[in-house]
Amino acid sequence: MEIKIVGAGPAGLYLAGLMERHDPSHEITIFERSRRDATWGFGVVFSERALEFLRADDEALYLYLTPHLENRQ
Repeated sequence: MEIKIVGAGPAGLYLAGLMERHDPSHEITIFERSRRDATWGFGVVFSERALEFLRADDEALYLYLTPHLENRQ
């Protein structure tokens, strides 16, 4: 299947990863308006509730991400 994703934010990248994991034969293209080396922004914020959903839905990704999270309270 040919899949085109507009936006390389968290949702677009996660969708690409899920689709690739589901069927590696998918042909996935991600379109992003920012430059490839752009690093501006404030990062991604996950609430405790969002992390609970992520852990329930995709524990492998949760375990990969959580050691890299910063707590800025």
